[in-house]
Amino acid sequence: MIYFVMLGLLLLFVPGVSAGWFLEGQFGASYMVSTVQDGTWRQEAFGTNYQGVKMAYGGRIGYRFERPWSVQAGVVAFGTNRTETDAVADQCYNPKTHTVTCNLQAMHLKTADTMRGYTLSVTRYVALTPDWSIPLSVGAALVTHRLRTDEDSIPQFTQERYGRMPMGSLGAGVCWCERVCWENTFYMALPEQNFHDPVSTQVVSSLIGVRYGF
Repeated sequence: MIYFVMLGLLLLFVPGVSAGWFLEGQFGASYMVSTVQDGTWRQEAFGTNYQGVKMAYGGRIGYRFERPWSVQAGVVAFGTNRTETDAVADQCYNPKTHTVTCNLQAMHLKTADTMRGYTLSVTRYVALTPDWSIPLSVGAALVTHRLRTDEDSIPQFTQERYGRMPMGSLGAGVCWCERVCWENTFYMALPEQNFHDPVSTQVVSSLIGVRYGF
């Protein structure tokens, strides 16, 4: 409850955004969709525990034009998705039939993939009332990821991989006086099929942002 009171008091002193520059802090959640194919970081022959919903936060700087448009750039931390599964060596698994083809003891793998996006977008505000509007955005992002895989009983098995993915984005939400905006954005890697290592090449974020105009 105290956090809602503090947010309410903050909004009393935050100036609304008119034409000009603004800063925005964002907080909410993300869902990193598991798009990796069977046989890579998971094997469907075994039970897999995937956690893709995580806390997300970020910040942006933007410019609001006289017309109902704005352009903004920023960064958002999507969080770390986690996959836990049993698996055998690649040569003992058929991903097409999802079956184990030889008699080997399965390993227990834990994979964590941390994702961060550097974003650029353009937003059009559709007025509903003098105070409420719908922001519709389109943009691009460069998403970095750090993937780490561990095996419980074999410390030497640890693998780390780093990568970057260009993504396109589409978003929509609702704004109050352009002080507070709730925006839902879908990110998808372009072209998606070129990326093998990351667990996720699609992200959905739902963020509440508070803006300060200057």
